[in-house]
Amino acid sequence: MTLANETARRLRGKRPGLLFRFLAYNQHSPPSRVPAEPDVLVSVATLFLRDGWTFDTLLGEWRKRVRHLGVREYWYARPDFGNGPAADWRGLAAKIRKYHDGGATYLTAECDDAWAPAMLGFNVAAAL
Repeated sequence: MTLANETARRLRGKRPGLLFRFLAYNQHSPPSRVPAEPDVLVSVATLFLRDGWTFDTLLGEWRKRVRHLGVREYWYARPDFGNGPAADWRGLAAKIRKYHDGGATYLTAECDDAWAPAMLGFNVAAAL
């Protein structure tokens, strides 16, 4: 958070509207004790969280601490990943609504190249 804050301070005013993303993931998933600058966006990962935190709890705790909140998702669709979330467009739509209701206004997802089973899900996600 310290690095994201320093970057935001140094570039403030030079690129209006630019947000600096902090990924709340793994060792950095628990809320920071360092307050975020107003133009730092915290993107909470849905997997690989630390210290027994759940995604829902983290999203709620980060929401209390930052102005800009996002979600970092994993949308694999390959059969060897168990036909992941990208193959279920209804499930993606429900997740996106849940994230928005939880205060997130930004979403990014790691995905694979399984376009056949995932294309409908990716299109629904983009439309939402």
